[in-house]
Amino acid sequence: MPQIKFVDTPSFSVKKKISKSPMAFMHHHDAFEIFYIINGEREYFIEDEFFKLAEGDIAIVPSNLLHRTDGKSAARYLIYFTFDYLNKYMTTDMIDALSIHRPCVFRPDDVSREHMAFLFGALYNAYMK
Repeated sequence: MPQIKFVDTPSFSVKKKISKSPMAFMHHHDAFEIFYIINGEREYFIEDEFFKLAEGDIAIVPSNLLHRTDGKSAARYLIYFTFDYLNKYMTTDMIDALSIHRPCVFRPDDVSREHMAFLFGALYNAYMK
């Protein structure tokens, strides 16, 4: 049986990672995760769904869903945020309107992909200062 872990995450963080091998375990955390592929490809297992992600793709994983990645080498940005973090900046109605309970995957067109790459890079750089 595969190992399952809870991973503690801060209320907000931005990371840049390069993965060359499969994750050893399924995991979950109490934060939303936005996963943006800078380059390469990854396979994403979220609960009982499978997604193949490539450069420019974006996945949103709601909090507490089991997930892991596998596959080829990929560089990616990861953004984590909790409901407590959102409560500081948004009203309850705004948060309820998000109502993301299932994973979402987006494949932007070429123009949007360039814009998203710029925005994710700028957010990462601002966070790291």
